[in-house]
Amino acid sequence: MIENICVDERLAAAPEKEKGYGSNYTDFDFLARGELTVTISLAEYRKLLTSVADTKVDEANRKRWEIEAKNQELQKELDSVKQQLDELRKMFTGAALEAVASNKEVES
Repeated sequence: MIENICVDERLAAAPEKEKGYGSNYTDFDFLARGELTVTISLAEYRKLLTSVADTKVDEANRKRWEIEAKNQELQKELDSVKQQLDELRKMFTGAALEAVASNKEVES
């Protein structure tokens, strides 16, 4: 069984007391044997969080631009297909009218 080793006795707590981080964060602030800990300042922590957030925002923006580019490409393709469909409709409508007109002439 691993024993909790803590620098400050007030910070020692058994992690199985409660699952998740409740209102008391110090319950989970303990050191395990052989664990390496690092202390950073609040400014360094904020800088770390900002860099992580900036990375996530940059990734989201990159994905958004890729999706927008794909959307524009698909929109152009859709417009092209619509134009081809309109041309085919006109062609077949004209051919159908001619067929009907020629059929009426044959019957007369």
